Parts: sequence; C-alpha cells; structure tokens
Amino acid sequence: MENKIIRQRKEGEPTILSNGKPEILYSGQIGAMIRLPVLLDKGKGYIEKDFQRFTRTPGTRIIAIQDNKILLTKEFRHELKKFDYRIPGGKVFDSFEDYLPYVLEKKVIPEEIILEAGKKELQEEASINAQDFEIFKKSHSGASIEWDLYYIVASDISTFNEKTENEGEQIEEIVWKDFNKVKEMCLNGEILEDRTVANLLQFINKKDL
Repeated sequence: MENKIIRQRKEGEPTILSNGKPEILYSGQIGAMIRLPVLLDKGKGYIEKDFQRFTRTPGTRIIAIQDNKILLTKEFRHELKKFDYRIPGGKVFDSFEDYLPYVLEKKVIPEEIILEAGKKELQEEASINAQDFEIFKKSHSGASIEWDLYYIVASDISTFNEKTENEGEQIEEIVWKDFNKVKEMCLNGEILEDRTVANLLQFINKKDL
C-alpha cells in the first residue's frame, strides 16, 4: 500500500522536510538512536516517513600552534591497538544527557561552550594554556550517524603546571612538529584519524597560501 500524498512540493522546496520534533528511541551515555519524522517527495508529492539516526555528543580537536609548529600527542588508541599521533581533543559535553536539549530543540551550541571544552582538553591532555581560541571548522560525519567534531585553533601558548589525564588515556609523549612535518605525517599514515588528517592538511594549506 502506497503512503498517502500529504501535499505537492512547491517550486524551490527541498525533497525532504522536517515533520515534527526528533524522538529518542533509546539512548546510552554518549549517544542515542533518534527518530526523525519527515516529509519526503520522490516525485509524486510529499509523503510522511520516519528516518533514524544515531547521534552522539560532539567533540573537539585542538590545533595548538606556536612558531609555525603544531602540538601532537602520541597516544595509545584501543580501537587501533597501537600508538597514534593525535591532536588534543575530547567531548563538548560530558554526557549525552547534557547534549540532549540541543538535539530535541534543534538548537545551535553556543560558541563559548565549544571553546571552553577545547580549552579544558588542551589543559588536561597537554598541560597547555592558550589565550586565543577560534573555531577553524565544523566536521560532519554523515546523515545516518551524526558525530560532529569542532576543530579549534589555539594560539598565544603558555604552559600549565598540572597535567590530569582523563580515565583511559595513555599518552606517551607530547611534541611540537613544524607544518611540513605534520603534513608529511598526515600523508604517510603516522597520523591515522582520517577526519583530523583532512582538517590538518586544509589548515596547513591555508597557512601556506
């Protein structure tokens, strides 16, 4: 049985429209499966349909720069079962419950919350403070799995006295590498997180222009 046509699509309208608030189907500590009611037009007019998407708390990645060098951490990654060079990063919210109002109400996260989360991760993972923070790019993961990463540039660096690693982290070393070396590490596989590789290359290319 075909779905009932709700109405015809007007000129200029997208083929998919929101048709109500998102609904949590089930959730965990860092994410949830969400029902998204939409109107979908496949050429005959809009019908009602439900999409599903797994949404997890957004994260930060910090591009800390000093004297044309970028800070990298050598960290053991359990999903890779080996050490990998990374840039500092973590979650914008400590739990999905804290992020939930932004999901259900489709609200934009205030920039100050994102930057404060980046500042915290830089301090905890690398014992570094910075005076200047700005968002370089928001990286999206896809349509059916939503996991945004905010790439933040931190500059005007100073040291921070205490280092407090988060539970489960195993950071072997913290190093500064010049832009050319970081680019080489992105291209030869020494830095393995794909989204970070792409954003670091874009950042370095922008600096080289």
